[in-house]
Amino acid sequence: MKNSRKAYGHYMSHEYQNDYTEVIGNEIKSSIAKEVREAKYFAVLADETKDLSKKEQLAILVRYVHDLKIKERAIGCYHMRKVDAESLADFIYNEIKGIGLDWSKCVGQCYDGASVMSGHFSGVQARLREKAPQAVYTHCHSHRLNLVIGDCMQKIQRISSVFSVLQTVYSFVSNSNTRYQLFVEAQKTANVPVLTLERTVVTRWSYWYRSVAKILVRYDCILAVLSVVQESSDREAAAEATGLKNQLESFPFIFSLHVIHEVLAVINPLSEQLQAADLVISEACTLISATKKELRKMRDDEYFRVLYGKSKEMAINVGADLSETSALSSAIPVKSKRREFYEVLDRVLNEFEERFSVQLPVLEATRCLNPKSKDFMDSDLLLVIATYFDQAGIDTMQLKCQALIARAFVSQLPQKPANALDVFERLGGLKEAYSELLKVVRVVLTLPLTTCSNEPLESALKVNSFEISIVIEIPFLEISVTIEPAHSIHAVRYKEMFDQTSQTMTESRLLSCYQREYQWGIICPLTLGFS
Repeated sequence: MKNSRKAYGHYMSHEYQNDYTEVIGNEIKSSIAKEVREAKYFAVLADETKDLSKKEQLAILVRYVHDLKIKERAIGCYHMRKVDAESLADFIYNEIKGIGLDWSKCVGQCYDGASVMSGHFSGVQARLREKAPQAVYTHCHSHRLNLVIGDCMQKIQRISSVFSVLQTVYSFVSNSNTRYQLFVEAQKTANVPVLTLERTVVTRWSYWYRSVAKILVRYDCILAVLSVVQESSDREAAAEATGLKNQLESFPFIFSLHVIHEVLAVINPLSEQLQAADLVISEACTLISATKKELRKMRDDEYFRVLYGKSKEMAINVGADLSETSALSSAIPVKSKRREFYEVLDRVLNEFEERFSVQLPVLEATRCLNPKSKDFMDSDLLLVIATYFDQAGIDTMQLKCQALIARAFVSQLPQKPANALDVFERLGGLKEAYSELLKVVRVVLTLPLTTCSNEPLESALKVNSFEISIVIEIPFLEISVTIEPAHSIHAVRYKEMFDQTSQTMTESRLLSCYQREYQWGIICPLTLGFS
């Protein structure tokens, strides 16, 4: 008799939870849409991924400026039955329109470089520009950077083999509790802080940098673990440890590891910054230029000699075979290593030029809002932006005058603005004086650079359980859902939300739910799967 009770009569009923999940999603979307309308302009970010069941999911976010902050908010994550350009474009268009946003206010769109998204004639971005011509397309800068590094590091055989060994070392040490404990004990014996080796992710090169950095600083400890495992009774593990130890004690491997570390150390700040939601395109261009400049400086014989000497010193410390490097001036080994080092640098620089040099004139013009640029508040560049985004209704005559005054105003400030967002904040207190200029700044701040904000949603689809797993694992994956941080959920108006839910619930479920909810006064967060 107990088992025959209907499932929807209690809080663990999937029907009950799905009703509230759907209403929470709609409430959050409404609050986001309200902010976007107040912000006036917005941009769309979208990315595809597969969940654990191999179903195609599309994550959609909007970017806008509200309360002097750049915000990137999730609209939802949706199961897509078709992933062709027409289906994706129509879905994104209808979803944005469905929450009450005006596509004429869309100033930008950002996706990865897949042809279905980026195609100039029939890709998603081209189809959406037919409906919103001013929505300038940006190929995700973080994705571009991953392509730069990936193409270079994976196409050079020596470097690629080093990455393969690093992956094996991580798995060998971390995937066995016994070997991991040996690694911990080796660090304690050496009287150094205990570090955990970083996992490696092919498309996330910041992970590779941290992995290489940790392996370099704990090289002796790793070799100590391999030496112990070599003597173990587990023949398979002993054989693998012997092979890894031989690799790690070879000078070519040590030198290549140092080359990778030096290059990634220069690129990593750019990689990390590109993941910031409040990054503005003018600042990103400056950072990219600075990164390329540092890489060019590395292509120097003196820099190479220091790197070669550092590698040789480490090789001596770990007892590596230095028969081919008996003298630093030994012609053949030094020449081959210099060639290897320069080949990596040249490939990286060429890829940077190919993937980051071409920008639309309107995007190039955004440098006029970078306070550190010599073109700061350049009226001609501001006019390029104002003309392109003519839907903003910017008075170009007033814009020129306001730009001149703003440049003088900013130069007199005791503390100079650091970026375009600071400029927007400083001028925001003088809305009447800089009305047209503020429109331009707001539009530029709204332009997206990366789709990195989509990653938390995509990561949520690829784990078995997490705080909001119930949102994803709903029956048949047919309900469109919204994933937001906990503070956004708790800000929802529970009473109004419950009244809205009552309209979609059956009479029998309604009686049970009303009795419980009004006794408690609030919705229990655990009911919805939130911690």
